[in-house]
Amino acid sequence: MWTWQASATQTGAVTSRYIPLALGEVGWLFPALTERTEHDRVRELLQAADETLYRLGQQLGARPDAQLWGVPLHRFHYQRLGPEPEFPVTILAGEGGADQIWVDILCAPVGRGPYHRPGPPWQVHTTISLSCDSHPTICGVHQVDARTGPPVETPIEAATEVQAAAAWLLQRLAAETADSLRKHDPNRGHPPPPRRRD
Repeated sequence: MWTWQASATQTGAVTSRYIPLALGEVGWLFPALTERTEHDRVRELLQAADETLYRLGQQLGARPDAQLWGVPLHRFHYQRLGPEPEFPVTILAGEGGADQIWVDILCAPVGRGPYHRPGPPWQVHTTISLSCDSHPTICGVHQVDARTGPPVETPIEAATEVQAAAAWLLQRLAAETADSLRKHDPNRGHPPPPRRRD
């Protein structure tokens, strides 16, 4: 069990709070979820996805306790979006990576952020990225593969999509290295960005 506690960032009146899956509540993501059997099934599916994402981190050679800005990598967390104390919208995210490979899974209401209302419908987006091979400090990462599930209307469908996304990453990266993924990078070897003139 993690000892990590929820962290928060604030911009104006809107607050984001990060809470590990194991310490959170599925009702935040799926506020209309009231039936106990369905609630337990959704929790079970998300916990299975969390374990798959953790196994992916081990497969990639990441440290088991790896964190980014205080948020554990290779584990899912709820991101509750303010204003407090209601946090009307919650998304589920999991990020990770090792060496030059980075992955993320996001389950959120359909549409681009910032998110102003909870689902349904929900959609799960999954990406695989590589650190830029030309100018990593300036450019960051290049997306080399992605998977987007269909919009879904029920919490069980959404949790099933999260589990499928984690399984896809584990299978997709089973025999890959940063070097083998690089051939899928459409921006590999790109020229340096133009210098800014101040």
